Amino acid sequence: MVDDLSEEVRPMSWEAPEFSEIKIDAEINSYQDDFAGA
Repeated sequence: MVDDLSEEVRPMSWEAPEFSEIKIDAEINSYQDDFAGA
């Protein structure tokens, strides 16, 4: 039953994480720039 649910959810979560990771990477990079400047 869990496997069936995972397969059904996979297409949705396959796309979202990429955008989230890119956004997080951009935020981390901007924070690192702030720390380096300070």
